[in-house]
Amino acid sequence: MLDKINSRESLNFSATLKVKEKEVNADEFQAKLNEIKESQKQSKEETLQNEDLNLASIKADYISYAKGKIYEDGLKQAEENHLNKLFAMIDEMNKN
Repeated sequence: MLDKINSRESLNFSATLKVKEKEVNADEFQAKLNEIKESQKQSKEETLQNEDLNLASIKADYISYAKGKIYEDGLKQAEENHLNKLFAMIDEMNKN
């Protein structure tokens, strides 16, 4: 039983050491994160040339979304109609 307790204590101790190591590297991590953000901003600025005027890709995406939405709505309506017919048949059978 003492072996289990000792092993748990050693696990907790090693876990706290790992956390402390990560805290030391937090500054390095933040610096790397800032570098990545800056490089993304620079690459974004280079690629944003008249993209706001190109609506062809947005139009195609919207058309495919609209078609999918119409199809899903049609399926829901058909399901609702079938359920209403089923309940009407059940009600008629219960009356007899």
